[in-house]
Amino acid sequence: MNTTKFSVMDASKAFKKSRTTIYEAIKSGELSRDSDGLIDLSELIRVYGNPTGVQSSTRIEQVQKDAPVHVQSEVESVLKDQISLLKNQLDLANQREKSLLQHIEDL
Repeated sequence: MNTTKFSVMDASKAFKKSRTTIYEAIKSGELSRDSDGLIDLSELIRVYGNPTGVQSSTRIEQVQKDAPVHVQSEVESVLKDQISLLKNQLDLANQREKSLLQHIEDL
């Protein structure tokens, strides 16, 4: 199982929410699934906050003791990627603004 994507059942276990609660969040549009039907970790964190710890997986029957640390490093990785993307978008917006201001001055 890809550790950054969760099935509804896996998400319910990891975030200690009922499957019904997750399905209702999906139906209301509060939570979204990818085209493969799985829910991205960043989506789950956005809606439910950090998980309290993944105790087991339906795909892997054994309990992984380092799962909370692994999930935390995945969260950090996702957040770093999002920060990088936002910085790039901000730089582009600033360049656009300078260009438009210069165009206004030229007119």
